[in-house]
Amino acid sequence: MDPYLLKSQMDASDAATVIMKNLNKEWIKRNDFFSRSAISFVSGLISVFETQIRGIR
Repeated sequence: MDPYLLKSQMDASDAATVIMKNLNKEWIKRNDFFSRSAISFVSGLISVFETQIRGIR
């Protein structure tokens, strides 16, 4: 995933949703607290890594 394609936090959230729902197919049907918190965590990781690669701290 190229960090220059991620223009906003929403792009990171969408990428995290796609990644996590493809890893666990049950989350496509079930949207509970645990699935949302895991997706939010991965979204945060993507955002942090993206800003570190760009050199913004």
